[in-house]
Amino acid sequence: MEKIFIAFDHRGESLAQHLKQILEKEGHGVSMGESHDGDDYVDNAIPAIQAVKNKKADRAILICGTGVGMAIVANRFEGVFAVHAKEPAEAHFARMHENANVLVLGAGYDDDKFSVKMSKQKAVAIVNAFLTSEFEGGRHERRIRKVNKLK
Repeated sequence: MEKIFIAFDHRGESLAQHLKQILEKEGHGVSMGESHDGDDYVDNAIPAIQAVKNKKADRAILICGTGVGMAIVANRFEGVFAVHAKEPAEAHFARMHENANVLVLGAGYDDDKFSVKMSKQKAVAIVNAFLTSEFEGGRHERRIRKVNKLK
């Protein structure tokens, strides 16, 4: 089983706790970040990203209201390939083709114009796709080398 670091902001805490319980039942080692009032998603994402970069975690799951902010932060780090998945297929192909090592989820967010919704069932399906899919290698390795040269 894998070592997984889950980081979240105040909007992602409930989903993070739910995923932690499920992943631990499946036998994964789970480390959790913390969130406090006034924290920024940027600050909360960094320990998880560093855990993956320093090989203290195999993968990370980042959760904020929309998922967008944490995805932007994660992809700023060399060696991190983060996918902001809204469907299991996106997580699956990100693992198979990009060797993604960070999954980002939007837990939910509303304003007067738009809303982001993520059910716990769908989040679990996305996480399972992310954790059970394997990198294909081959032609995808060449593409990843090209991406790494951009940083």
